[in-house]
Amino acid sequence: MTLAERIYQARKKAGLSQEALADALGVTRQAVSKWETGKSVPDTENIRRMARVLAVSADYFLGDAGTLGDVPAGEARPEEPDTLPEKLGLLLFLAGVAAIALCSAVFLVRSLLGESHVYATIQVTDFTIAAILFLLSLIGGCGAFLLTRNRK
Repeated sequence: MTLAERIYQARKKAGLSQEALADALGVTRQAVSKWETGKSVPDTENIRRMARVLAVSADYFLGDAGTLGDVPAGEARPEEPDTLPEKLGLLLFLAGVAAIALCSAVFLVRSLLGESHVYATIQVTDFTIAAILFLLSLIGGCGAFLLTRNRK
């Protein structure tokens, strides 16, 4: 079976139109059509993305051991950060959220122990700073969750 036939079969099994697959991959419908007719071949990045979108292994498209049933339809594999900079960026983001949460906890404990300070120039207490830092860490944590959950 050719690559073109494998792309066509996987797309049909997933229940996607050429337009829907093209949108998911960030290419034109004509590009998908050319891949399915064998007039052109997708690059490795598009094969990787296509495998994820169509819930099959990249080996299936490459004609290796993979079969169309490698991953059941509708059970796409979760996407992991692909490159070292993405992984480091996510790690640094989460470390920043953790640092904000830790500072928030320190200010809150100081406030509860009665060691709170009022900062004269802006009239803000440790408790207020703790609340603001806690909200920032909560927003950051939700942002990290959404970034890792909705990556495409």
